[in-house]
Amino acid sequence: MRVVTTRFRLRVELPDRPGALAHLTSVIAGEGGSVLSVDIHDLDADHAVDELVVSLSETSPDRLAARLVETGAGELQWWRLETGTADNKESYQITVPRM
Repeated sequence: MRVVTTRFRLRVELPDRPGALAHLTSVIAGEGGSVLSVDIHDLDADHAVDELVVSLSETSPDRLAARLVETGAGELQWWRLETGTADNKESYQITVPRM
C-alpha cells in the first residue's frame, strides 16, 4: 500500500529559547510529518519565526496548527501547499486566523 504525502511550507512563530525548535519538530513528527527544510528568522528577543517545508501524510495543516497551540510548540501563521515539479511549481497560501 502506497502512502500519499503532501508537501507544505509552514510559517510558525515560536518562543526564542533553547529547545523550542526541537519541540516544534517533535510535534510535527508526532503527527506523522517529516521536516524537509528549516529557515530561521529572529523576530524579537522573545520570539522567532521559522519557515519549514514539511511532508505530511497523516494529518492536515489545520490539525497540526491545533496541536502546536495545544502543546505550546508555536503558532502557525500561514501554510502553503506546494505542488508541481521543480520546473513548474504552483503554490497556494492559506493565512491562519489568530486564535
